[in-house]
Amino acid sequence: MLILVGLGLYIDLLPLRSLAALARCDKVLIDAYTSAPREAVERVYEVLRAMGKRVSLAKREDLEGESIARIAEEARHSDVCIAVLGDPLIATTHSAICTEAASRGVKVVVIPAPSIHCASITATGLMSYRFGRSVTLVTPKNGVFYEYPYDVIKENLSLNLHTLLLLEMDAEKGFFMDPCEAGRLLMELEKRRGEGVLRSDTLVVVLSKVASPRHSVVVTKLDELERCTAEFGEPPYALVIPAGRLHPIEEEMLRYASQGLLTMAPVADPYSTLREAANIFLGRAQEKEKGPR
Repeated sequence: MLILVGLGLYIDLLPLRSLAALARCDKVLIDAYTSAPREAVERVYEVLRAMGKRVSLAKREDLEGESIARIAEEARHSDVCIAVLGDPLIATTHSAICTEAASRGVKVVVIPAPSIHCASITATGLMSYRFGRSVTLVTPKNGVFYEYPYDVIKENLSLNLHTLLLLEMDAEKGFFMDPCEAGRLLMELEKRRGEGVLRSDTLVVVLSKVASPRHSVVVTKLDELERCTAEFGEPPYALVIPAGRLHPIEEEMLRYASQGLLTMAPVADPYSTLREAANIFLGRAQEKEKGPR
């Protein structure tokens, strides 16, 4: 079978079901180009190598194009895992692999895990049912300026909904759009369209390294974002443009998140947390084997 394994947003958010799947797979491909942080990917790689697994850090060409058919065919005869930070079906690349394998009669199992989509809700404290469509902000290419994000923001704001903006990244090449560049692109979009959707005082929430030890939430305004007047932490980044009218509870939650009083940072060292969890489950299993005294 083909198993798409979600690794969560950081090493200690790795679901137990994902861990069990990785342990049973004959071959593991770790997506190393659509995901970050890199250290979490490398840590999983090291652990699986130590277990004697056939594991590799997959580049773009390893999971796209002609490689899709090869992976699907290999999964007909053995258990193949594709491991992805966050949730495995957030990236459309992995959906293509799923459909190719299923069309060949190969069973596909998807193991979900926390992604930036759900984490952005928790990190900001904004209400989940008030999020509209999300969109990726990308840099202009070959003279083409992508205006679709403007349309999404416009629609969401007209419905008084929040917008999650994913920023362009290529982990394989070490490229991460930073919040300041995102701010300049958004202001340029407004300049081009001139519809008054984005203003200099538009509220923007900057999320960086969500759920990691360096988790950061910064609430700022669009002109301050463009001028880089605050410290926005480390990549990867995401932005949230809140609805024009916030519920009083949302206002409080967002304030506490920006003050670090509402956080997704680990409560202890991530690796010691994994060891503690293993000891808890191992200890309980041993107690069950011993039975009542």
